[in-house]
Amino acid sequence: METVTRKGYPCLKIPYYDENHAEITFRLRWNLGGDKGRRFTSKSGSRTQPYGLWLLAEPMHLCSYDQGIQEYFLVEGESDAQTCWYYGIRAFGIPGSNGWRSEFAKCLDGYIVYLWQEPGEGGQRFVDKITKDIPHAYIMTPPADRKDISECHLWGDDIPTLIAELMGKARPFSDVLAERFRQEAREAAGIAAPLLESATY
Repeated sequence: METVTRKGYPCLKIPYYDENHAEITFRLRWNLGGDKGRRFTSKSGSRTQPYGLWLLAEPMHLCSYDQGIQEYFLVEGESDAQTCWYYGIRAFGIPGSNGWRSEFAKCLDGYIVYLWQEPGEGGQRFVDKITKDIPHAYIMTPPADRKDISECHLWGDDIPTLIAELMGKARPFSDVLAERFRQEAREAAGIAAPLLESATY
């Protein structure tokens, strides 16, 4: 990454590389808050890519099972991917909750996939979109007072221990979806009950 000047303003250039370490696109980060215009823009004419393609072949073993099956984590944004790499965790950074494309799923064949679901509607959209293509993914939710793995790092959390705990609590998306349907059914029943009780025949 490097600081560059665009339209007279400094911004951070975040390059994206392919498996051969060739630059294929980049994103520009203009500010941290996002309250004045867009925080990010992408290279004109480029297509969204997962951040971290060039690390697919790199050995990272922090979260690998003894059987040799390896996990891959999907997180939102480049900085969270970088935090994962710092701790030896295999991860792709997806550029925003709407940055996923179905073709990315083929990169993850053979891996156990964990999705880090951030709080709020954006985190829900992130999970819902990706699980259409990776329905067997496991859903990880951060502690109540944390948003993402970078925030956990900045607050001094023991990341390896935290990740192990969150993996242990992670739920297959099929279970999450079934619980969502049950909740919707309970809510529908609660709405219908008074109507049924008041019906006259």
